[in-house]
Formats: sequence, C-alpha cells, structure tokens
Amino acid sequence: MDCKNCRYSQDEPFDFCPSCGAKVIHNRLTLKNLSVDIAKRVFDIDNTLARTFRQLFARPDEVIESYIQGVRRRYMNPIAYFGIAITLSGILLLLMRRFFRDQIDFDVFGQGANPEVMNKVMNIMFDMNTLIFIIYVPIFAISGWLTFNRKNYNLTEYSVFYIYILAQWSIILFPISLGALVFSPENYLIIGIPLLIALVFYSVYAMQRLNRFTPTQMILRIPLFSILVVIGYFGFIMVFYAALFLTGVLSIQDFTPVQ
Repeated sequence: MDCKNCRYSQDEPFDFCPSCGAKVIHNRLTLKNLSVDIAKRVFDIDNTLARTFRQLFARPDEVIESYIQGVRRRYMNPIAYFGIAITLSGILLLLMRRFFRDQIDFDVFGQGANPEVMNKVMNIMFDMNTLIFIIYVPIFAISGWLTFNRKNYNLTEYSVFYIYILAQWSIILFPISLGALVFSPENYLIIGIPLLIALVFYSVYAMQRLNRFTPTQMILRIPLFSILVVIGYFGFIMVFYAALFLTGVLSIQDFTPVQ
C-alpha cells in the first residue's frame, strides 16, 4: 500500500506514514468519521491551533522565536493563523453591515459628523477591511523594531512577530466584539478604544518576553513605542482620507457639522 500523501511504499499497515508522518486513512469517508476528524482537528487541545493560541498567551516568545529559527511543525504558521483572524474579522463585519449598521453610533466623539459622510467612509472601510487589517502589521512592526529590538531582528522577522500578535488579539476580541454587537451595538466603537489600548500593552508584554529588557529599560521604551504606533495610525488615517479626497469620494463640504 502506498501513502496517499507522499507515495511512500508501506509494507506494513501503519497508522501513520513513516516517511511523511501523515495519518493513514483505512476507511471510506462517511459523515461520522468526517465529523470526528473535524472535531479532533479543531477542538483537540494538542493540535497546533490550540497549542499556538495557548502559548501566545503564556509564552509568545517561544512561538515567535520557534518560527524565526526554522521550527515549522510545533506551532501554526503565522500566515495561516492570520488567515483565521481575518476570517473572524470578516464574519464580524458581515454581521455589522447586515444586521447592526443602523444601531452603531459612528460619531464616537459627538462632533456632529455628517451621517452621509460616515456612511461613505464606512462602506469603503468595510470593503477594504482585509487590507486595513494587513496595514496594521507594518505600523506595529516598525514601531516595535525601532524601540524593542535587543536581539537585532530584521524588519521581516519583526513583521512575523506582529502577524502572530495581531492575529492572536483579533481572535481574542472576536467573542468580545460579537457580544458588544448583540447587546450594545450603539457603544460598539466606544468599546473598541480601550481594547486598542489593551492591544498596545499586550504587544509590550510580548516584546518584553522576546527581548528581556530591564524594568527601567522597558518603562523608557513604552512611551516611545506608543507614540510611534499613534503616529503610524493617524498617518494611515490621513493617507486614507487624502485618497478619498483625490478620488472625489469626499469633498470639504461633506465635513460641515450637522446642526
């Protein structure tokens, strides 16, 4: 019998291929064994998804350094993990757009923003959600690379770090955001502000575990890191709105406060 994954010829009825390690499937596909296989892959506490999720809480440095150093099977790779986060984010946006849009207060700071303008902006942000999520990676990666980089990682390696961190945070926020949409949609954006601040602290925690600065060194770096993140975030917002003006989507008249 040959392995269906790598074509290794097996002389004995192994449960796992001795060449590639893939599980050998002896039975035909049925609804029962398909359900068992899916449940095991998703909910088994020993699988790579669950292990990656747990360790990014307890030892984020272990997950990230393992990948940077070439370990590929112990934890889920950052792109696949990021893909899960983007999928969950897409589900939230779908629910928000279809069921809760009219209940969300987009004028968070009460400055009398024109509802039509906010609708235009939010439509574009909904459509560009994945791209916006990806843009957060270099904003945080560059900020961390410049401030928390005792081990002299290059920018690509620090980008891997933040792919993991932002994916982890997005997965954590999914049930919180879903609860906010269902039970308090009018405060959805307000709730997001302290969660964004919490992301900064989680980032600092992970970077500190990776670099092991002294407490004094860490405290001195936190304000600089936070300032760089804020500059990057508002820089992106400015570029985003500039593009809307240049393409004619928005005009100065759109920002006249609503009386």
